[in-house]
Amino acid sequence: LGTIDAELILNDLLFVEKRLERMAKEHARRAGVDCSKEQALFTKLRAHLDAGLPLRTLSLEEAERKLLSGAPLLTRKPLLVILNVSEDALQDHRVLDAVTQRYARHAVHLVQVSAKIEEELSRLDDAEERAAFLRDLGLAESAIDRLTRVSYEALGLIAYFTVGADEVRAWTVRRGASATEAGRVIHSDIERGFIRAELIKYHDLIALGSEQAVAGAGKLHLKGKDYLVEDGDILSFRFSV
Repeated sequence: LGTIDAELILNDLLFVEKRLERMAKEHARRAGVDCSKEQALFTKLRAHLDAGLPLRTLSLEEAERKLLSGAPLLTRKPLLVILNVSEDALQDHRVLDAVTQRYARHAVHLVQVSAKIEEELSRLDDAEERAAFLRDLGLAESAIDRLTRVSYEALGLIAYFTVGADEVRAWTVRRGASATEAGRVIHSDIERGFIRAELIKYHDLIALGSEQAVAGAGKLHLKGKDYLVEDGDILSFRFSV
């Protein structure tokens, strides 16, 4: 892992240095070209990489992130590391803790799984059998579920649900997305003609059993366009175009 991270940092450093050299030549050739903001940004990137740190750990302003939107900088991307261990070692977190401590400054997302257990779990078709299998091993969720959850966290994503007469569907949006932005994922007309969103919290639906029961309990909420969608929200959009 250390070798891979070092190679990625070196790759980004070479790109940054070449970009700085190109900007310096461009400025010398065309005195009227103002590259000061970009030069300052790439100088900051170089200093961070020179310190042996990936760029995903560098705090950037929104304007700086826009400047880097097309730059192929690998260490700006989230890093997820999966530790595959034996069934007996799955509850032993010493290796996981050691790797976590070693890369604490590198913003690495770590998940410890047992591929052997996951293989055995995949052979069980019945949901109750799968749940019992996990309980017997002292596990709250499968490796697939855990990897999906951590991947969403690493990418800054959440999921919300829509419920139809014959379909329940999950939609992926960025964390911090507004109700209108969430609606746009389904169709641009929802964002354009947004009126309101009807919100049910997932835990309320599970506890009460139906949308009608949730509404009867006063837990059906009306939200405007600026509502920030939360993970697991159940939304129904009202719009007119």
